[in-house]
Amino acid sequence: TNPSPLEAYQGYLNDRCVTIPEVLRTEGYRTLMCGKWHVGGDYNRARPETWTKLGDGQHPTPLQRGFDRFYGTLLGAGNYFDPAVLVRDDKLIKAEGDFYYTDALGDEAANQIGQAAVDGKPFFMYLAFTAPHFPLDARKADVAKYKGRYNEGPRAISQQRYKRQVELGIVDPKWPMREDPTLDKRMPAAAMIRTEDGERAVASYEERMEVYAAMLDRMDQNMGKVLAKLKATGQLDNTVILFMSDNGGCAESNAYGPCWATASNTPLRKWKQHTYEGGIATPLIAHWPGVIKAGQMTQEVGHVIDVMPTCLEIGGATYPARFGEKEILPCEGRSLAPLLRTGKRKGHERLFWEHFGNLAVREGKWKLVHDRRAPWELYDLEADRQETNNLAEKEPGKAKELAAAWDAWAKRVGALQDGPRKPGTTQPATVPATAGQGAG
Repeated sequence: TNPSPLEAYQGYLNDRCVTIPEVLRTEGYRTLMCGKWHVGGDYNRARPETWTKLGDGQHPTPLQRGFDRFYGTLLGAGNYFDPAVLVRDDKLIKAEGDFYYTDALGDEAANQIGQAAVDGKPFFMYLAFTAPHFPLDARKADVAKYKGRYNEGPRAISQQRYKRQVELGIVDPKWPMREDPTLDKRMPAAAMIRTEDGERAVASYEERMEVYAAMLDRMDQNMGKVLAKLKATGQLDNTVILFMSDNGGCAESNAYGPCWATASNTPLRKWKQHTYEGGIATPLIAHWPGVIKAGQMTQEVGHVIDVMPTCLEIGGATYPARFGEKEILPCEGRSLAPLLRTGKRKGHERLFWEHFGNLAVREGKWKLVHDRRAPWELYDLEADRQETNNLAEKEPGKAKELAAAWDAWAKRVGALQDGPRKPGTTQPATVPATAGQGAG
């Protein structure tokens, strides 16, 4: 969403793509959205007059891209008690009363679901909470639940979480805990937190994690509202729910910082913005009564691009070659529906990433990673999910092959090695000398 003259980084949906609601609406679905719409161009917080651009060609709104209803915000993040660019349908509105954004989203989503039940039509809802994205804003009652909970510190918490993950079968015990000095890297208590009483300095580093946990707690409460409404309207057993995050823990100073982000990502490496597993791996929790048995788990790999074909397959729709007067780019995802039904599917041959000059490509168990301005690194994720044993020099052929594949993908889609902030060549990052250079 960083504005750029380059098409792949322009910061808003172009007219050569199609959205899930645009397609499902052709099959009679009501299309509903609550929350963060961060694909509609740039809105300058310091210049409210720019918000009048809402709805022009470079600022498409949800209603212009297939949704019947929308309640939410048009920025990536903001004050939870008084958010900027708050919109109902296509009208700017103000937060009023005892407002907390996460609560407002849960209430509105439940209301929209109730209205859809009255209409009797099938519906698609995109509910995009901003929690727990910074800033650190939480209700006092929620923060109080976690007072002192994290006083043991990030290292002890990380060890506890690792043990629990192994017990639950989430983490393979052959992936040992990484020795990560970041767990001890505490930042000065300079971040600000807000409660109903206003803004104040964080009194301790542990308090950041208490507030972060409180934000997640409140989101969980509001997911409960949505499930309760589905149950009350008789729709819970006839609704597929897909729940996921968009990235790993955020180590930025205005969030809860690197040590807590590392603990959150246990046992994976790095954080949001990086393309190591700690930055891009997220669980997908799926509810599909009569199809998925409770408690089932799979380690199969999917990608957010798979959500589109999954929703279309389940909803009985077909991805179009044309939409309106425009030819549409082909769908890059593969439906997760077979995976949800059987636990297996034919996955992607390769998956690619680029974010602010951090790059990666995955092929089966192999993953090639470039952390900005560093050489490519190669990992075997079956043996080494925590990415500690760089095999680039031992497997130079595979490193070179995957680097060339990333370069070819980048040229096809317009991705840049150095990200949108530094346009230039799509030449891949340096491969270790023993591996040779990737193809141009």
